[in-house]
Amino acid sequence: MFGPAVSGGVESFPCLQNNLAPCQPYLKGSYIAPAICCEQLKETITHDLKCLCNILAHTDVLKSLNITLVELMKLRKDCGINLTQSVCKVEI
Repeated sequence: MFGPAVSGGVESFPCLQNNLAPCQPYLKGSYIAPAICCEQLKETITHDLKCLCNILAHTDVLKSLNITLVELMKLRKDCGINLTQSVCKVEI
């Protein structure tokens, strides 16, 4: 599970806490993300893109979890999801 919630932290981004929690172990390793991780990421993109874009805009939240933007974008690629950060400029 993601780290403890702090004011303005993880709890401010429910998609991170609820949908992407299964992905955390795979963000730091060289393992292939399991199907559930990719399914949750796709679910977030489909139903909660604004939350995901907010995470991309507030990289301090990622830093507090010891996750980099590069690692998060690698997960997207590993899951075969064709999505760029530019989609967030439209969504936010």
